[in-house]
Amino acid sequence: RRQLEQVLPRLRGVLRNVKLYLVGSDVWVDLARGHPGAEGRGRVRDLKPYLARARVMLLPTFIHGSGLQTKSLLAIQQGRPFVTTSNGVNGMRYDKDTQHRAFKIGDSPADFANLSVHLFNNPKARRAQVHAMRMHAKRYLSWSNIVKETQGAMFKLVGGACLAPAWQ
Repeated sequence: RRQLEQVLPRLRGVLRNVKLYLVGSDVWVDLARGHPGAEGRGRVRDLKPYLARARVMLLPTFIHGSGLQTKSLLAIQQGRPFVTTSNGVNGMRYDKDTQHRAFKIGDSPADFANLSVHLFNNPKARRAQVHAMRMHAKRYLSWSNIVKETQGAMFKLVGGACLAPAWQ
């Protein structure tokens, strides 16, 4: 929360006429009260309507985050550019090239805000990120690749004696 309190004024200083919807946790409702142009919605049944209207999705996972962050996957699935922290892509496989093209990662409040403003103001950067996210999804998130990697892991685990999974 403290990091996000540092990010919001930076965003408002540059993106004065932008509406920020804080969605996903009831903590955001209280946080939004102190920031003009921010509206706290808290937990919602479906994020897709918010994503459909968003130019950029911000995933400020500064402290919390263990395991796979499903909001990052949702942004990829919906083709919505996003800025997050290293925690926001926790559990996702990616290489250095992917990190810089598909994922915009800002681990400090200043970096997070700067990346957010850059994406918001730059349609070409947004299109490039969405393209890179789609390439990342094809490479790492398709069922055929997940099955292949699972088979490889099972093969290593049992020392080479691995039957093909039943879901093939």
